[in-house]
Amino acid sequence: MLVYGYDASLPEPTMSMETETNSSGGTDAVKMADSTMVMRLVNADDTFDVSTDIASLSDS
Repeated sequence: MLVYGYDASLPEPTMSMETETNSSGGTDAVKMADSTMVMRLVNADDTFDVSTDIASLSDS
């Protein structure tokens, strides 16, 4: 489980994921918050699910 912190004065970001082939031939899971990359999990493939594996937490 990963925790993504965000500014409580803003709406909770929409989390999404894309996969990208990396230079070693593996597949990275690229995590996005409101379409901005916030994390890359090297060789994670599609085993990481943003709906169950990320919790959003405001700073309030």
